[in-house]
Amino acid sequence: MGASTPSATSTLRSGDSNKSFAKEAGDPDGGTELGFVVIAGNPDAIRFNPVSNHVYLAIGKPGVVQVVAARSMAVVETVETRPGAPTLALDARRQELYVFCPPICSLRAYTVSPS
Repeated sequence: MGASTPSATSTLRSGDSNKSFAKEAGDPDGGTELGFVVIAGNPDAIRFNPVSNHVYLAIGKPGVVQVVAARSMAVVETVETRPGAPTLALDARRQELYVFCPPICSLRAYTVSPS
């Protein structure tokens, strides 16, 4: 399976198909699936925002950041970045998301909603 981000009670994981994202309870290598959502592509970076309970997925191909509500496992927003923008960082205190776009040597900052 792909990258994962643990929380206190579940594991969030990109699926084998690289176009799915799942929430599991229990053992990360064989837990019970609690939710599933289809996403735009293979996530290159995953960050969890404990304030909003959102998961941010940087998907370099096609060049988007998808925001997934961790409780409902629904894509709540898709933000176009640029193809080849696979890296992101989250400042949870400031509620800012940073996306690095290597093809144009830029860093984009987004203010994220805490709710």
